[in-house]
This record gives sequence, C-alpha cells and structure tokens, in this order.
Amino acid sequence: MRVLRSALPLVLFMATGADCAPAQSSTESTRLVNVGGYPTRVVELGVRDREAGEPVLVLLAGAGSPLETWQGWLSDVADLAPVVSYDRPGIGGSTFDELEASPAHMVEHAHAVLAALSISPPYVLVGHSWGGTLALHYAGRYPREVVGVVYLDPFDPMEPPRPESGSRVPPGANFPPGLRAEAEAIQTFQDTPIEDRSLPPDPDVPTGVLLGTRIPTGQGPPPWTPAYWNDWMTQRLARYAQLVRGRRDGTLIIASDAGHFVHHDVPALATDLVRTVLEAARERYIHPGAAGLTAPSHELNWATSSRDFL
Repeated sequence: MRVLRSALPLVLFMATGADCAPAQSSTESTRLVNVGGYPTRVVELGVRDREAGEPVLVLLAGAGSPLETWQGWLSDVADLAPVVSYDRPGIGGSTFDELEASPAHMVEHAHAVLAALSISPPYVLVGHSWGGTLALHYAGRYPREVVGVVYLDPFDPMEPPRPESGSRVPPGANFPPGLRAEAEAIQTFQDTPIEDRSLPPDPDVPTGVLLGTRIPTGQGPPPWTPAYWNDWMTQRLARYAQLVRGRRDGTLIIASDAGHFVHHDVPALATDLVRTVLEAARERYIHPGAAGLTAPSHELNWATSSRDFL
C-alpha cells in the first residue's frame, strides 16, 4: 500500500444528488449510439488505435454529471491509454430509458454501452463520486473484464444510513426524469442498512483512491460543520486505508487542497494515480511473465470469451 499525503487536515464531500460541475462546452468529439433502443451520448479517444490487450479506461461520472464533468482532464488521461465515457440514461445528451437507476441497472447499461461500441476488455474503471460505487458493482458483476479500479473522491458504499434530519435529498419536482431517477436511487441506497445493500467484495485488482479533504460550502444537507466533517472524514480515511492496505498494488492519495471534484482541483494527481494503476494492471495481467507473476485464470479469460482480441 502507498499512502501519499498533502498537508492533511482531517476534514470530504459525499455525493448526494447531482454531482454536476459548472456547465462547460465539451471540446471532445461526442456522438450518439443506440443502447437498448435509446440514444446514448458517448465519447471515445484512442480506442480505434488501441493495441491488442491494451486496457481501456472507462470513466464513470458522479451522480447527475454529464460528459462535461471530464472536460479538460479527458485529454490528459487519453495520453495514457484509450478512454471511453458516456452519459447515463436521462443525463446530459442521453435519452432516459424509463427504468430505475439502480446500481444493478447502471452496471448493465454500462456493459451494453461498451458492447454497442465494440470495446472489448480489459478495462480500468475510473469512478468519480457515485461513479465509484458503480465501478465497484461493475467489477463485482463482471470480474473477468476489470484489471484495475481508480476511485476519485468516491461515494462510500459502506457509510451507514444518516439520521433522517441530515440524509434526505429530495429529488425535486422540477428535476429532469433521469436526474430524478438517479437521485432517488442514491437516496434509496443511502437509506438501506449496509447489510442489505448486496455490496460485492472489493475487487482484487490494482486499486487507487484519491480523496479531497477541503470542506464543502453551500452544498446543502447534511450541515457541514467542522465537527461533523472531522468525524466523517476520519471514518472515510479509515475505510479507504483499509481498502488499499495489504494490497500489492494499492495507492491512497489524500489531497488537502482539493474538494469533491478532485480531477478538476488536482488534475495532475488524478492523472498520476490513473497512470500508477494502469502500469500495475499491465504488469500484473497484460505482461505477467515480465514480472514473474501468474495472473489469476479468472482474470485472463478474455481471449476465450465472445470478445476475442488477444
């Protein structure tokens, strides 16, 4: 485990509702693809020039965030590996599919997007906020496809339900249907006792976590008082230190000068973390012989799957 600290004051922001950063116009090329009969907006860089067996970075945005959340940083990580991202149903430029936005459905939707784009595994999942929870569920549902996970200031799926006075996130009658569905799904998840959340185990793959510790302002409930923040951050740090502790390829970075949108506030740190996980994944799974390693057979089953590419 590697733990890198940047002048840590024990103070994080968890996604509750929309995670959208200020709207920006995307300079990246996007297009619409048909996923289950619904137009879905996607962006992909370097995928068509990818070498055999090269991991693809799959970016999973936070709650309510469109592709624009990756604005600026997308090109940085595209220099490291092929990258793809998309808008979930009813978010950004994707049409709402009228279904519950549960983690299980969002995982199947992500899988369908990759299939529609003919992008084969292996994947390194990069999840921001609620996207981190979706990455966890994806790796649990499709373990043979995932060779690494990067969590960018993630929503903690192990956080207990909050008191009613501080946890409720009203979806809002004026929310677009897709955003309302996602907000309701997150609220349902938060209100469910941990033992009933059907959480998959943390995947045994190279893992990186980047936490921002700057206290949020004007973000709504719960009340982000210093005392509340310190207690919450202490629990959060313990959770993610435990996640990477003892892993051969685990890295935890704590950035005191970053808020919730760590890929905006400290993009170089976020890029370096992705690079670290990618290099570990390549060494551990793609070229195991060079390091004298034997990758688990269940992790290297891609060549015998319906998506042959090795």
